[in-house]
Amino acid sequence: MNRSRPPCLLPCALLPLAALAGLSGCGRERASTQAFNRYFPAHRDAGEGKRPEASGAPRLKLRLIRVVDERLPNLDREGFAVFQKTLGDWVEKGSRRPVELDLGEIRSIESFFSLHKPVVQHARATTRIAEYFDPSGPEGLNVVRQIVRTTTPKNMRELYPDAPASLEDLDGWARYACVDLAAKLRAFAQPHPPHPALRDPNHPEYNLPGVWRALAQAEKADVIVTNAFIAGPERSMDVDRLRRGGLLVGLWSAQPKPTDLGATVVFSIQPMLCRAPFTLDFPDPQRPVLAGVCAWLFFQSRWEGAAAVVDPLGKAASLMAPRPQAAATAEGE
Repeated sequence: MNRSRPPCLLPCALLPLAALAGLSGCGRERASTQAFNRYFPAHRDAGEGKRPEASGAPRLKLRLIRVVDERLPNLDREGFAVFQKTLGDWVEKGSRRPVELDLGEIRSIESFFSLHKPVVQHARATTRIAEYFDPSGPEGLNVVRQIVRTTTPKNMRELYPDAPASLEDLDGWARYACVDLAAKLRAFAQPHPPHPALRDPNHPEYNLPGVWRALAQAEKADVIVTNAFIAGPERSMDVDRLRRGGLLVGLWSAQPKPTDLGATVVFSIQPMLCRAPFTLDFPDPQRPVLAGVCAWLFFQSRWEGAAAVVDPLGKAASLMAPRPQAAATAEGE
């Protein structure tokens, strides 16, 4: 496995290749600036483009820590710096407050879980039976039915464009999605290409969303950035996450905290780096920028009072995609 240049992929259902055409020739910094200026056009306006310091807004201090799984692809030092700058710029503009991102510890996933061993053990003992289900087991189809009933056949077709044309009702879609989910979970355990071994049979706690939620509650940092693969079939999944094989890009601590952010967010950059059965190629230089924009969506959802970010990868890519005239200009350069 080539760790220095891991393949980067995105969900294919909502991400047409045409949207990426204008980005393929851009470098990291250029892509970050272009995406930022497209989303925040006032940034370029002399009247509204003042930095938050000018308004006297209180500084937003955020402490980041990194949790590294050495088995898996990761951002290099330069890539992480671009990710951090992208996140800081977007959070600053979105919150209209000056932002100070303090990168604290860098820990291996083994040492991080050992540091919080009682929290991990309690989370495994109390959440696994209540929250998770086996899509290949007798109750799997019933759980998936409940998830699928929250949407429409049209939406299912958009999420699963390669599904058989004969699928029409939600019950048929539930059967298809249940088989698809089970297949993706099995694929995540494969040790060879098209993607590395993402789930560790010796340490299943590394991948469990419920354990990471408990860690977010216990950790003092505002942001935990990890390259760990966080995926599990939870009863509370939305349909988009069902299509992604139970993959979580980010999650929040459950209870408020006495910090500037008021909570701790766990954000996994692994979905922007790995190969998986639900993804599509994305230009290499854009991975750190995409990760930063995607992480910003979680901050924005928190401030807007949203419970979760649906299709975060697709939304981040859409924010980065240039307008048609911008794409035409980029192709002519």
